[in-house]
Amino acid sequence: MFITTNNTALIYAFAAVLQDPTHLPNEQPRFGVRITDQNGLNLNCGFYEYISGQGIPFQQQGQVRYRNWSTFAIDLTPYIGQTSRIFYWRLFTRWSLRLCLF
Repeated sequence: MFITTNNTALIYAFAAVLQDPTHLPNEQPRFGVRITDQNGLNLNCGFYEYISGQGIPFQQQGQVRYRNWSTFAIDLTPYIGQTSRIFYWRLFTRWSLRLCLF
C-alpha cells in the first residue's frame, strides 16, 4: 500500500482459532500479523505473534483457543511517501498439523 496524506490510517481485522496441544512453547501452533515499511522493517506497533497456550488474549473451549473478530488501527503518518505491506502468517507444530485458522 502506497501511503499518502489521504490514507494514513491502516485499519485491519482478524479472528483466529488455535488448537492448544500443550506442547513446549516453541512447538505450539501460532499466528501473527506483521506490518513492514518499504525496506521490510517492522513498523512501530506492527508486529504481533500469538502462541497458543496460557497468557494469550483468547477465549478457551477444551483444547481450542479462539479470538472473535478484533479490529486494530495503526497511524502511518510517519511513512507518507513510502509503501507498506501487511502479512498474516501461521505456523503449525513440528509434530503434526494442528488447528490454526484465521
